[in-house]
Amino acid sequence: MSETTLAPALTVPALTSPDTYTDSLAAFVTASPSSYHAAAEVAARLEAVGLTAVSETRPWGPGLPRRGYVVRDGAVAAWILPEAPTQAAAAQGTSATPAGTPPTQGVPAGSAPADGTSAGTAPAGAASAASCLPAGSAPTQAPGASATDVAFRIVGAHTDSPALKLKPRAALNRAGWQLVNAEVYGGPLENSFLDRELGLAGRLTTRDGATHLVRTGPLARVAQVAPHLDHSVHDALRLDRQAHLLPLWSLAQDEGAELGPDAVERYLCEVAGIDFADLAGHDVLTYPTEAPARFGRRGEFLASARLDNLSSVHAALVALEALAGVPAGDGAPAGAAQDGSPASGGALAARAGALAEAAGGGVLAAGGGTARPGAVLPVSPRDAVVLVAFDHEEVGSETRSGAAGPFLATLLERLGAAMGYTGDAYAALLARSSCVSADAGHSVHPNYAGLHDPAVRPLVNHGPLLKINARQRYATDAPGQALWARACAAAQVPSQDFVSNNAVPCGTTIGPLTATRLGVTTVDVGVPLLSMHSQREMCGIWDGMWMSRALAAYWLGA
Repeated sequence: MSETTLAPALTVPALTSPDTYTDSLAAFVTASPSSYHAAAEVAARLEAVGLTAVSETRPWGPGLPRRGYVVRDGAVAAWILPEAPTQAAAAQGTSATPAGTPPTQGVPAGSAPADGTSAGTAPAGAASAASCLPAGSAPTQAPGASATDVAFRIVGAHTDSPALKLKPRAALNRAGWQLVNAEVYGGPLENSFLDRELGLAGRLTTRDGATHLVRTGPLARVAQVAPHLDHSVHDALRLDRQAHLLPLWSLAQDEGAELGPDAVERYLCEVAGIDFADLAGHDVLTYPTEAPARFGRRGEFLASARLDNLSSVHAALVALEALAGVPAGDGAPAGAAQDGSPASGGALAARAGALAEAAGGGVLAAGGGTARPGAVLPVSPRDAVVLVAFDHEEVGSETRSGAAGPFLATLLERLGAAMGYTGDAYAALLARSSCVSADAGHSVHPNYAGLHDPAVRPLVNHGPLLKINARQRYATDAPGQALWARACAAAQVPSQDFVSNNAVPCGTTIGPLTATRLGVTTVDVGVPLLSMHSQREMCGIWDGMWMSRALAAYWLGA
């Protein structure tokens, strides 16, 4: 792989050092025991890099911050809007790039160049450093401009993970014990709840409508039955969700024990510092309290809860932090000192090339082809960058904060209006746009290799997955494959294909929902995992960093 000068956003420590990236991921997962905590943690980190909180309940208009975010329940969306087009480009409605100028950026998202190459022209009306708006103000699209200069580049993920969710009046007394009455949320590996110290985390809502985040330490446990009492557990473990999956948290006969059905809620109110009499409702789930841990011969793996799908949320967040941290117009060449250290672009390129060669494919063989290295990226995004982390994917996404709801469509419409795109111009803007749906995927399992496709065998620490399915359970199509190949090439990272065994049912993601509702080119990608939907999943320390780099390159226009 040839050496190339990388955009400054791709050279920050979190995108060049797998150790730095993994430490950040472990901290993010630890801070996010529920989707509500995840949304709050994303918001806090966005605030730290200069994004401004915006209320959904107020008109946005031309004063909308160019860099902002909004939180809806356990979901969060953020954006970086492009600089205003130059007056000449706006007046002409054409590209500011002179005819015949070699392309410097990937083709508009979701479209293919006429000559079949992997590069295209820069967006029409791309901003110069002199056209930058103040950080707190919104760009405006000049009336009558052709609207061929901007697209939405969307990265979608989800914040929720399989768990046990508390029912109302959640204390249940049984056989001298007090249990936490809960039901299964999502599709977990139910045996992974067993003999694991669980905490409770989520939100409490008081009668005035205020929301209070709550989190306990180790509090409860779903205890396994001993084989001395049930010899059948050696042959088959069958768990009745009502009888066997309720966590214990107290002895009902202890002196001073609260025996009423509201005992759990009273305890949570005490932890949150609110009066139980003010409690109106709650959304509280269990979470395993074990800390994330590095393991493996070289410490190359990470074990943690909630990697599906906080690994994707984190990858997108780190990419957005990197973009937000580079001032527009800062054209200083990044990575100029290619010293071959683990944090250098040269070492990343060498590592990516070695993995691609070891896998028997061409360099960066994303989407079934060899991606061309050496793509030149702009310093700051020229399209509208959008990150959306939905809630409730694990239960079908059909909620106000899920991918099947109106959250993203409404957000894009309002962002488009703030940029001056309405009516037919907005429809054209949407048609130029694209979405990368980021959700965890499967590495081939060494003990169950027969459940995977016999020819396509992705591995942990060999690059993020490009997920493809004939029934469109993943939304990836050929233009989407090209989009992802360009992003990986520009970021100097490897990519792997993932397809299902024909005899094994395929899961799905937010990708098909987004493609259906918006009509934008959508590609499904993800970090490869083992033990997906366990309360203790595992990933590699390289793949998340690589995916974050590819997402940053996509947002920059690859």
